[in-house]
Amino acid sequence: MSSKKNNFLQDAEKMSEFVRLAGLNQTQLSDQMNEKLEQFGMEPVVSQRLASRTLCGERELDLPFGLAAANVLNTYLVNFIKKDILGLGNLETRLLHFDNEGDLNEYMDDLQAKGRIVVLSTFPSIGLITRTEKLFESPNVDTWEYYPFDSILNFAFSPFSPYSRQERVDICNKVAKLAEKKGNGFHFFLWPYNKFNMADFELSKNKRVICIALSIPGFEGFLEISSPLIYDKLEAAFVHETTKSECSTNDESRDFLYRLQAVIKKNHSSISDSVAELYDSCSKTSKLREMLDKVVHTK
Repeated sequence: MSSKKNNFLQDAEKMSEFVRLAGLNQTQLSDQMNEKLEQFGMEPVVSQRLASRTLCGERELDLPFGLAAANVLNTYLVNFIKKDILGLGNLETRLLHFDNEGDLNEYMDDLQAKGRIVVLSTFPSIGLITRTEKLFESPNVDTWEYYPFDSILNFAFSPFSPYSRQERVDICNKVAKLAEKKGNGFHFFLWPYNKFNMADFELSKNKRVICIALSIPGFEGFLEISSPLIYDKLEAAFVHETTKSECSTNDESRDFLYRLQAVIKKNHSSISDSVAELYDSCSKTSKLREMLDKVVHTK
């Protein structure tokens, strides 16, 4: 039995974690799965014992069980499969389009129910401008936003910025104050210029998917990618390894935004004067001062 158990498709620990996060016991899970099976004309064959054996890794995951469990737990079947086995298959992708704002908001609320991790090429995010109360001031939603360091400099000093000087001052102050709230995180990182342009994407902790917003002539929507391997790699790179990389902590970002706000207020006659003052205001050991060195070559 032990050799067969080791060859089972499912990652029993990961399945159990989805059940725990959903707040269900095994009886509730089996009851809700049977309801889903009946909805699609299938026999309600999931007993509490069968659910227990599958979650404990004593019984191999079958397709009806996996599909019903994924539906109840608001995720995808692929998220139950062991990583080494997933390497044999293709990614699961969906192209999503919403005909009205209500459906879009429902999708976004579901996507962000357990927190949002967003990596963006341009500062500030649309969420900071249009959905501040829901995304950053709700006690139920943790938010982490990551930006290339040059995006905050372009926002502050570019002559082509769509924001007035006062709007830039207000946005810096707003984001710095949001960074003081528990559950929010803002980070700036260095992006290698010799690579492709960076794509904006969001990691959904609720559904463990990668979501990429698409805006092209004639179509606006989302590309949703379900791949535990890619999700775990991206989450590790941006969330778990920030202290090891050229990426600011939330506290460093907050402090930098307050300093940036002060420089913008002074309205220097040249960009170089503004950047020089910003550089001098940062501690010599500051990670963001090091980033300034690399991005604008300030000496």
